[in-house]
Amino acid sequence: MKKLLAILTALMLALLPALSLGEEASSMKENVKEWIRSISPAAKYMLEGQELTENVTMEVSDLLLDLVQAPDEFRQAIQELLATFGIRMTAQTTEHLAQAGLALTASGEEALGIRVAYGDRNLYLQSDLLGDKTFQVTGSQLKDLMQQGMDSAAAQGQNDPELTESLKRFYQLLREDPQAALRKLVGEPDFQGLTEALAAYPQIAMQPVTEAPEALPGANMMVVIPLQKEGLKTITAELSKLIWNLPAVQKLAEISNKNGEEALTEEKIAQGFSKLSDTLAEDTEVTAYLRVDEAGLGIYVTAEPKLSVEGAVREVRAEMLMDISLEGQAIIHYDVSSEGKAMRGEMEMQASAGSVRFNYHITTEDAAEGEAYQPVEMIWSAELSMGEAPQVHSTATFRVKESAESQTVGVVAEINGAEEDKGDHAEGQMDFSISLEDSGMLFALHESRKTDLAEAYIITPDAVQPLAMSEEEQSELMRDVQNSLQMSLITLIQYLPASVTQMLMQQGS
Repeated sequence: MKKLLAILTALMLALLPALSLGEEASSMKENVKEWIRSISPAAKYMLEGQELTENVTMEVSDLLLDLVQAPDEFRQAIQELLATFGIRMTAQTTEHLAQAGLALTASGEEALGIRVAYGDRNLYLQSDLLGDKTFQVTGSQLKDLMQQGMDSAAAQGQNDPELTESLKRFYQLLREDPQAALRKLVGEPDFQGLTEALAAYPQIAMQPVTEAPEALPGANMMVVIPLQKEGLKTITAELSKLIWNLPAVQKLAEISNKNGEEALTEEKIAQGFSKLSDTLAEDTEVTAYLRVDEAGLGIYVTAEPKLSVEGAVREVRAEMLMDISLEGQAIIHYDVSSEGKAMRGEMEMQASAGSVRFNYHITTEDAAEGEAYQPVEMIWSAELSMGEAPQVHSTATFRVKESAESQTVGVVAEINGAEEDKGDHAEGQMDFSISLEDSGMLFALHESRKTDLAEAYIITPDAVQPLAMSEEEQSELMRDVQNSLQMSLITLIQYLPASVTQMLMQQGS
C-alpha cells in the first residue's frame, strides 16, 4: 500500500506547481520527494524521469468455476481468455509534466490503449480507439466545459446554482487568503456554554496505586475516568449548539431546506451527539492503570458499564492491556463480553529500522442451547520492509461458523510482493490470491512492474482541439472516430482464443 501511494504521489508531483499556493508547496514537494525515495525504488526512478510499467493478469481455478456452477462450455473459454488478456498501466513524470496510460494486452503485447498527459495546464489524449490523432483540451476550455456542466445540471434541478457560486467564491478565497477562508467557515464560535459544561463535569482522578491489578503487576499510577450520563448529555447538547451555529452548517441547513431535502436542524444534530449518553443505562467509570519504567509503558484499562440496547439493559465487561517496549515491540490484548457473547483480540507488533512485523488474532464467542462456539475468527500476520529492496508478506484467514452445528468455512487472502533497485532501474512483482482454507485457490492476481526509459510525451502543438471546432468539423471528426472504433473491434477479435471465438459463434447461431 505504501509503495502504491508513493507511486501515485510521484505522478501527482508534476501537477503540484499548477495547484501551488506559494513557497510552502515547494517545500512540501521536496519533503515528499525525499519520503518517496526512501521507500520505493520504482517511485524514485519515476522522479528521475523514467516510465513505470505495470502488467496485471488474473487467473481463476476450477474450484471457483465449480462453486459458481459455470457451464462446461464456458470453462475453457473463461480460462483461456484470462490467460490471453491482461492490463498494462504506465506512468511517467518530469517537472511540470505527467503522463499515464492504460492498455489491454494480448499475449503480453499491447492490443488497445489510451494515454493521457498533462502539461502547461492543458490535457492531452491519445488512443487507438480514436484514431491516430492527439486530442487537446486547454485549461480555459476545461474550465468552460465544467461551467457548462454545472449550468446544465442547475437548469435540470440537479444542483443548486447558489451553492455552486458559493463554493467557487470560497475556493478563490482559499487560494488568496486561507486564514480568511477558515474564518468564513467557523465564524466566531462561542465556547462559553461548552466550557461551563466541561467544568461542571466530574474531574478525572489521578492517584497512586495501592494494589496493582494482576494483569499489570508493575502499575504505579491509576486514572479514574467518570462516565456520568447527565453530565455527558449536557456536554453533547452544548457541543451540538456550537456546531449548529457555525456559518458553514447554517449554509448547509439553508440549502437542504430550499431543495426540499430532509431538513438539517439543531435537534437532529443534538440527537446524533446524544447517542453516547443515551446508551449509558446508569453512571459508571473507566479505570486505567499505568506502568512507566525503564522497560517502557504499560496500560491496563477496565470498565463494567450497563448499556441500554433496544430497551433492555445489558451488563458489559471490557478490559484492554497494552504493553509498549522501548525496543519497538507492542502487545495489545482486549476482551469485551456481555451475556454469553464475547469478542477477544490479541495483537503483537515489532518495529525496527525499515521494517514492521505484526500478528493479529480476533475471535468472537456465542452460545446456542448451552453449547459455546466461535461465529467469527480472524488471524492476520504481515511483514513489511522498506528501503532499496522493499518486501511485503501478508496472510489473513477469516473463519465463519453460522451456528454451533454448522461447519466452519475459512477464506485465506494472501499478498506477497517485492521490489528491487537494480542500480539504473527498478523491478518488482506482487501476487494476491483468495483461497478456501484446506480446499485450494479460488482466484489470483499477478502484477509485475519495471521502470525504464520514458516514452515520448504525447504533448504536441499539432494536437486537435475538439472543443474549438465548428459543428461541421466535429461531425467529420466523429465519423473518423467511429471508423477507428470499428477497426479496433476487428483488431480485438483477432486476439480472441479459438475457444472464445467458437463459443461466440455458437451463441450467435
